[in-house]
Amino acid sequence: RVDHVDFNSIRDKIKTADDTTKETYQEKNPNRGYGGKYGTEQVMDKSAADFTYKADIKKHSSQTG
Repeated sequence: RVDHVDFNSIRDKIKTADDTTKETYQEKNPNRGYGGKYGTEQVMDKSAADFTYKADIKKHSSQTG
């Protein structure tokens, strides 16, 4: 016979472990993921020398008035 499994306890342990992992990751890489710490995530192309190039981007028809 199998003993009773307490899923609430397991869920709490997993949530605690996940929170700890996320906090550790944020301390090491605060600017990565979901827009970064400061609102925008800037990822540079591997072949680019720096961030100075700005492409001419036309607005979508839904964005123009």
